[in-house]
Amino acid sequence: MRKTTALVLAVAAAVALPARGADAPAAPSQEAIATARAMMPREAFDQSMSSSVQGMVKELQAQAQAKGVKLPNDVDRGARNILEKALSYDEVVKKQAGVLSSRFDKTELKRIRDFFDSPTGKKFQASTSAMGEELQSWMMTRYQEVGPELEAFAKKSLESGTPQGPGAGAAPPATGGAKAAPPGPSPATPEKTAK
Repeated sequence: MRKTTALVLAVAAAVALPARGADAPAAPSQEAIATARAMMPREAFDQSMSSSVQGMVKELQAQAQAKGVKLPNDVDRGARNILEKALSYDEVVKKQAGVLSSRFDKTELKRIRDFFDSPTGKKFQASTSAMGEELQSWMMTRYQEVGPELEAFAKKSLESGTPQGPGAGAAPPATGGAKAAPPGPSPATPEKTAK
């Protein structure tokens, strides 16, 4: 369930509107807005929002149960209100239209919109969520399979890294009255010198 919350927060950060002011980008074209709406119809947005809310409520319920607390009956409505304030459909469409405008010309936008308005495009749109969940599940399984190897790699990389910044390479403070070894190469051992 934490993945759902993290995903929602990542999406929120990715689609947050830029601050309004002198540096704000020009408003997207009507062609871009129409394309963004075709790519993400209101119904698909609402379904995605509902799914996100359900995931957050399940996570809250698990936390509440662990603490022996009963959640208010309207917790789902409260969570949805917060998400809708951060991610209104019109703001998401406007942001997506701005991104599209920066990458595609008017002819390309029309072609994209025509695809999403076609039966194949509608089928694609209807399947996107399920396909994403299937791919994410598979990817998480693969990540878990290589988790120990990644941890070992990370540990080895950190241990063999070169110290940086102030005090780099300095020996840690000595404890128990013992003196710290001076910085430099370690003394040769018989195994190292026998070669």
